Amino acid sequence: MVALFVRLRLSILRQTLRTSVWRLIGTIVGALYVLFVVALGIVGQVALRASAPDYAGSTSIVVFSLLSLGWLLLPILYAGVDDTLSPSRFALLPLRGRELAPGLLAAAFVGLPAIATTLVALGQLAVWSTSVAAVVAAVVCVPVALLTAVASSRVVTAAFARSLSSRRYREATAIVLTVLLSLSGIAAGKVVDLVTTRARSGPDALVDTLDTAARVLGWTPVGWAWATPGDVAAGQWGAAAARFVLAVGLLGWLWWGWVRALDRALVEPPEGSGTRARVLDRGVLDRATGSSPAGAIAGRCLRYWRRDPRFLASAVMMLFLPVLMVLAPTIGGSSGGGGASREVPFVAPAVLGLIVASSAAQDLSYDGTALWTHVTAGLRGVDDRRGRVRALLVIVLPIVAATLAGLTAFTGRTDVLVPSLAGGVATILGGSGVGSWVGAYFQSPVPPPGANPFQVNSGGGLQSLIGFALSSVGTLVVAAPALALAALSVATANVVLAWVALGVAVGLGGGVLVVGTAKGGQALDRRWPEVLAAVAFEKA
Repeated sequence: MVALFVRLRLSILRQTLRTSVWRLIGTIVGALYVLFVVALGIVGQVALRASAPDYAGSTSIVVFSLLSLGWLLLPILYAGVDDTLSPSRFALLPLRGRELAPGLLAAAFVGLPAIATTLVALGQLAVWSTSVAAVVAAVVCVPVALLTAVASSRVVTAAFARSLSSRRYREATAIVLTVLLSLSGIAAGKVVDLVTTRARSGPDALVDTLDTAARVLGWTPVGWAWATPGDVAAGQWGAAAARFVLAVGLLGWLWWGWVRALDRALVEPPEGSGTRARVLDRGVLDRATGSSPAGAIAGRCLRYWRRDPRFLASAVMMLFLPVLMVLAPTIGGSSGGGGASREVPFVAPAVLGLIVASSAAQDLSYDGTALWTHVTAGLRGVDDRRGRVRALLVIVLPIVAATLAGLTAFTGRTDVLVPSLAGGVATILGGSGVGSWVGAYFQSPVPPPGANPFQVNSGGGLQSLIGFALSSVGTLVVAAPALALAALSVATANVVLAWVALGVAVGLGGGVLVVGTAKGGQALDRRWPEVLAAVAFEKA
């Protein structure tokens, strides 16, 4: 069964690469990047063991404990788990969870993340090469830690999958996970600040900090297996035995939980909960967007923004990211409120424009195979571009107003309100135009309707990267004059220059928006069949 599942996973991967050049290129680029990271990780562990043995053990425990925590969280927060071998696909076969689990676990290691983690973990043999007993402990404990990390990701994802089967749960989960993802940036920044501060105090202070973190993480579930070789190396046999027993017990408990989750998935597939959606009165929305083709597109997109978890996650990110850019320097920092005085309120609305550009570039991909209605109805491309941008601005402009009001109240810097507004207008309008043009040529892979809003189809990351790069760089280029004038007005406290920057932002951004939607529309008129084939393939 194990060999069968591994061959099946390899066959699916091989067939996927054959049917899409983009996936093949993306996989090759991803593999090269993973090889670089793996080589860097192994060389780093060997170098740390040779040059700074006092740091090596504690650093290893901290890093690999956090890596195990990442296996627990990142599949849900960022990309989901590849569902090509989803348990629900085997529901019609006479199989039980305990029969599927070994094969699914082995197949889970046939992927770049698992392969990279396994190869980097080989560096543990160098880190614990202080004694033969420590090396033997590493040889035994590293596989336990790797199996625990992968199994924990499967158990947690299975639990979230059942919640995500309901639309209301999916909406709430999308919002909660987006907020947690945003807050994790603050936590990571504070950890970096703490390590930097301790390093400046001297090597002894840094060693003490790493030792403390290693002791704490070593007695948590994510660190039990990683810390056991360290206990063996230090001759603490009682602690080593306790941690190893806990680690093996955790792996057994996760295995038991996953088998039970598989048994439920085989008889109660989470897809298609059958809940009925409430029919809403569309009169107000239809009157607000109008009856023109562009207005019809805008009205439909606004319903997506309100009801689709994929769009809800983007809206929450738009709301939280600019605010967190201001709050991050002041939470637990040493600068107090002065850390968010001039620069951050100016940058926050401008960063929002980059998110808008990316959303405009990806919006077309979310339609999937339903895009055929545009093609068969003879919809003009410019109406499609204008309608989507109109819906996007209806969502974004209130967020910008609320963000600027909150930033002004928080910082008390009313003198940077107009420059901040200029930066936001320049990037939002310009980004909408650039994204409308880019989105006509690059259809990024997105989660299908009803799926995890944080899931990304495997092998299609290169399109997303190219589309994001083009929309972001293009937005910065077209908004550069207004951004430069706004920055200069802040630096010189020139009120007149601030209003000039706002005028340039409106004029230049509006011009880019008009040209971008027109050129994007013309591209769609020529490429409707290709676009439909692209988004239909990504949903297959």
